[in-house]
Amino acid sequence: GMVTNVHLEAAKSNDGKKKKINNKWTEFCEAWVEFKDKKIAKQVVEILNETKIPKKYVKNRMARNHIWNMKYLKGFGWHHLTEYKQTIRTLQRKKYEIKIADAHRQTAYFES
Repeated sequence: GMVTNVHLEAAKSNDGKKKKINNKWTEFCEAWVEFKDKKIAKQVVEILNETKIPKKYVKNRMARNHIWNMKYLKGFGWHHLTEYKQTIRTLQRKKYEIKIADAHRQTAYFES
């Protein structure tokens, strides 16, 4: 079937940076794939769910025993994913702004 969109979400370490495998490859924790035809998408999920990823698709020895875990999201559109990513970015920015404002308040308190 024809794939229209793919989005890979990089895994984050405790310090917020992207996780790397052997300092070369980015480790991914989630992925979204959009197919043109929903029948094909359902078939792909049915066939590949909970199967080992074939060796020819895995370049790293450490990731050879990984398993595909797939789910068909009924009614989910690509715009939902972009809205979700925007919301997360906005919340992170607000959190950062609150921390900065807090630091300014503390500095002003101790300077006076």
